[in-house]
Amino acid sequence: MRMKQKETFHTGHAETSAKDAKEYELEFNPAQPGVQEAEVVKSALTIGGLAALFSMITLITFTTALQVQVMYSTLPYVYSDFSAHSLIPTTNIVSSVVAAIFRLPLSKVLNLWGRAQGFAVMLTVFTIGVIMMAACQNVVTYSAASVFFWTGFDGMFYVLYVILADNFSLRNRGFMFGLYNAPYLVTTWVGSPIASRFLSGPGWRWSFGTFAIAAPVAGLPLILLLLWNYRRARLRSGVSERKEHRNAWEGLKYYWVEFDFIGLLLLAGGFSLLLLPFSLYSGQASGWASPMIICMIVFGVFCFVLFAIWEKYWAPKSFLPWELIKDRTIIGGSIASANTYLVYYVWYSYFSSSLQVIQGLDITLAGYVVNIHSVGWVLAGIAAGALIRTTSHYKWIALYIGSPLQILATGLMYHFSDTGSPTGLIVMAQVFLSLADGLIYLTSEVAVLAVIDHEHIAVVLAVYNMVTSIFQAVGATISAAIWTKVFPSYLSKNLPASAQPQLESIYSSIYSQLSFDKGTAERLAIEQSYSQAMRNLFSAALCLTVIGLVATLFWKDVNVKDKEEEQPASRQLDSRQHSSE
Repeated sequence: MRMKQKETFHTGHAETSAKDAKEYELEFNPAQPGVQEAEVVKSALTIGGLAALFSMITLITFTTALQVQVMYSTLPYVYSDFSAHSLIPTTNIVSSVVAAIFRLPLSKVLNLWGRAQGFAVMLTVFTIGVIMMAACQNVVTYSAASVFFWTGFDGMFYVLYVILADNFSLRNRGFMFGLYNAPYLVTTWVGSPIASRFLSGPGWRWSFGTFAIAAPVAGLPLILLLLWNYRRARLRSGVSERKEHRNAWEGLKYYWVEFDFIGLLLLAGGFSLLLLPFSLYSGQASGWASPMIICMIVFGVFCFVLFAIWEKYWAPKSFLPWELIKDRTIIGGSIASANTYLVYYVWYSYFSSSLQVIQGLDITLAGYVVNIHSVGWVLAGIAAGALIRTTSHYKWIALYIGSPLQILATGLMYHFSDTGSPTGLIVMAQVFLSLADGLIYLTSEVAVLAVIDHEHIAVVLAVYNMVTSIFQAVGATISAAIWTKVFPSYLSKNLPASAQPQLESIYSSIYSQLSFDKGTAERLAIEQSYSQAMRNLFSAALCLTVIGLVATLFWKDVNVKDKEEEQPASRQLDSRQHSSE
């Protein structure tokens, strides 16, 4: 409908200026209000305003990235305080699924209410999660807080990507996406020392409490800038603000339909109930035969069946944008990107602990090694963005460099997981893997955006990120299923008889694992058990790397320089600079 109206206008009024066409479209075209608002804000942003926008986004990214880096370093100690070290991936499963499914209704928030409003909602959810983490007294409360935390964090991450896509041309997006992650180059190196200071000082709770204050302070300026630019542009252009004429009941029914809450709950429940048993079965006396495990699997399948029936026959509005996501580039790009998370999260949850136990690194040095992935990922993303801007093509970067390098690096991680491997070789493998993942992630993002128009940016990025988070949850599920099965078995086999009574304590707490001095029989047994378990994880990860390579083959290799962006909000940055002069 929108394109038809637009064509009629241009056909009937060929002499009308581009400015008149823009005003006509904003006032009379039935685009969703959030998309209109993004276009109005774009029209009001000068080069200085764009610089201010990116600076505020960078501040938010720095603050939240620092919080995450600190949290990663303290996480084993948080769970060990609750004697639940082996449950780290279980929490990741639930939080990843909820964060994944929530992005699609969030995309509708962005399109119906606006980018500023959507970001404000996610900032609030993130802050609630951080406060809950600081105040939690048991692992159940911390797990619930983790759901709020990651839903808010991933939601903010997603909204900021949409804002960047709104305001930069397709050719420049890859480079700007790479720059957007640049704060990780700093937070990677300061996160672990800060975490160490918190652990040795006021405690890990204050590592969350501090950011419960810092995050809202960093995020508020961006919200105000977007709202101010929208109001200024609307008043200047004379475009009337769209009013809603619904009472409370009508509004409730409208948003219930738009957000498809029933579909949302069924899909989230299905994924959670199917994935959680893989991390919980080993703790049940009857294993897979446990009534709880059987019930979770049965109800998980039942939720998926109900979801399919609901979406096919009863849903007034479909939860998933089926027509959009049928495109092979969107499917291939989403899977290739998501597979980097799948492979990474198969082994990531226990990597820091293994470095401290096997290599004897302290929390700061272990954090540096773990965070190499963030640094290389960012640098590779910036390089990929520059290459795309120069060559106007993206597929070759992922197909001939990124995917083969990912396979090689994961194989090296498997090879160097032995107890006798020098730390330097592990660092080398991490560098290779980080570069590979950065190249694949950024090129896949550009690929999916190259085959859509501006109006569909929010929903397609939501699907793209949803698939990524679901794959992340699957990776954590595989990790938990393998670890909870093999690690206690290896400990039971390797520990000397004198340490067998402490097996449960050693299994569930990194404090207990590190309490034995290097070179003692107990510590050697723990190191050997870690090495054997990590090799199982890396072996699974290596097999999964092939998925990303195959997915890349399905991409269309769009020339981003030649592609004409049809929506007004997608005009080239260079033209805006020219007009501002």
